[in-house]
Amino acid sequence: VDITIYNLLVLISKIIIHTQNMNQEPKTIISAILMRRRNDTIEIFLQTRWKPTVSPMYSGMLEIPAGVIDAYENVYDALRREVKEECGLKVITCRNSFREELHKIDKLQQSMVFQPFVCQQVLDKNDGKLWFGFVFLCEVEGEPKMQKGETKNPQWVSLEELENLLDEQPEKIFPHQYQALKYYVESRKQS
Repeated sequence: VDITIYNLLVLISKIIIHTQNMNQEPKTIISAILMRRRNDTIEIFLQTRWKPTVSPMYSGMLEIPAGVIDAYENVYDALRREVKEECGLKVITCRNSFREELHKIDKLQQSMVFQPFVCQQVLDKNDGKLWFGFVFLCEVEGEPKMQKGETKNPQWVSLEELENLLDEQPEKIFPHQYQALKYYVESRKQS
């Protein structure tokens, strides 16, 4: 078999990256399906993922706001922070979820019970981060202000437009959010 030095180096680098990632701890991610009501129509917020140096494979795809929950951060605080950071919108309320009040055990320990709209898990992300995700369905207010270097092209789409995108052009959707968006569309059809 004739293997060029370049191909051999590419193969070795892929093996090294894969081995390093096998030792990764999964990240905990918060995602938000953002909606608003305009003229008796529910619209869903999408943005273009734009991380050409960090995530070139997925840059240019449509996504919903998402990010890492910081250590010791309340999941709802993380949700509001990520939505504000990524697109400048303000979360008014979460729908189809459950939240219990924060239980303070002592000065240092607290716990909380919550249920998001849906959960997700990414098992392999082409040499990227492994993650568990909590997806919330949120009503928001304000006008989008995009975070430079991460996202661009904010847009509001109708439920019908989102369904068409998912069915007819799934390659345009960030693949690790595709199922959550599909689940949302299907749940809306049933209600």
